[in-house]
Amino acid sequence: MYNPFVPFTDAVLRQALQEGAYLFVIQRFNWPLVEKGKGFMVTVYKDTDGA
Repeated sequence: MYNPFVPFTDAVLRQALQEGAYLFVIQRFNWPLVEKGKGFMVTVYKDTDGA
């Protein structure tokens, strides 16, 4: 299950790849207490239809 508040680390990347998710959508956003330009969310997908 995906949780957007889990830091995107090398381990998370490796797990996604092992599960067959090869597409990554990266979205930048502004959030209180997050330095401007440093907030982002990564969502992983297994196919282009989902992405």
